[in-house]
Amino acid sequence: MSTTRSKRKKRSTSTKAAAGFSRQRKTEILGLLLLTLALLAALAVVTYSSADADRLDLVRSYAPSEAGAVPFDNLLGVVGATLAQGLV
Repeated sequence: MSTTRSKRKKRSTSTKAAAGFSRQRKTEILGLLLLTLALLAALAVVTYSSADADRLDLVRSYAPSEAGAVPFDNLLGVVGATLAQGLV
């Protein structure tokens, strides 16, 4: 009878693991996501260029749909230039 109970416990544990992530795993994933965002924000600030501010004004005023055609000095492009302008 005890072997039947241990088998049931093992099944419920594997089913629980397959159903979703544990709380600790979710916390670890959130931590990695936040670390990645912090590194991208740091990269945007480090590669900040004052010339990108003029380019951002140009893109916002005349051709917002052509933001990819305007060359930015920031390594993250228009997103990095916008973020860095707000952080610097």
